[in-house]
Amino acid sequence: MASTDKIALLELIRKIGLDDGDVDFLKEGLRVLTQAVIEAEVSSLIGADRYWY
Repeated sequence: MASTDKIALLELIRKIGLDDGDVDFLKEGLRVLTQAVIEAEVSSLIGADRYWY
């Protein structure tokens, strides 16, 4: 199943014209999204927002 997901992702990347190897923005987008999810989860666990004293 993982291989079909990988193939589907590669096909999607090719369809939108990003098959030239420049997919750094996808990595950066995933990094930003992951960081936002982590911060939201931590904020809900401790009951405080970032930089809240």
